[in-house]
Amino acid sequence: DEFTLLQKQKDELTTIINDFKVQIASIDGEIKTLQAALDTNKTHQAKLVTKQQDLSDYEKIKISLSEFKTKLNSKVAPRISQIASTMYSQITKGKYQHIEVDNDFDFYIYDEGQKFPIDRFSGGEVDLANLVLRIAISKTLGELSGAGNIGFLAFDEVFGSQDESRRMEILEAFHTIKEQYRQIFLISHEMEIKEMFERVVEI
Repeated sequence: DEFTLLQKQKDELTTIINDFKVQIASIDGEIKTLQAALDTNKTHQAKLVTKQQDLSDYEKIKISLSEFKTKLNSKVAPRISQIASTMYSQITKGKYQHIEVDNDFDFYIYDEGQKFPIDRFSGGEVDLANLVLRIAISKTLGELSGAGNIGFLAFDEVFGSQDESRRMEILEAFHTIKEQYRQIFLISHEMEIKEMFERVVEI
């Protein structure tokens, strides 16, 4: 009858509407998922931009530090060379007149006007060169800091590889710089060396 037909049409419409509601809910879920993905993507893009800016800043700082290091070394290295050369020439009685420190802080000794890497020389000469370089570096750093009479120096067994005349020259060199430091500590097991110092601590 007519009522039954209308009821059937109503049920069909209700089913269609419910299907639409399910589809709409599904679409809403997909939209929310896509929106969340877009928001996440925007966040990642913002972080990426920040990281790119940070990387650019780091590169600029790296370049600036490299330039500063080059400029500093170009001033420091010649001063270290000057101080070390004076002491080395004095201790070797003019046999070696110049120690060169390049901007990469590699060391060279000039022998009869020719430049040689430091490892070309004998153990005693290398030990002596290392000694005067340590003193020269310490003195140069003190000058850079604006300090007058600074800290102390400490050396362990600097006389072992040297002959007697060289030992005396090294001692004289220490005497020439002692006013520039509050204290200079020299550790040695050589009895004749100990007798040449004003103060000796036995351990």
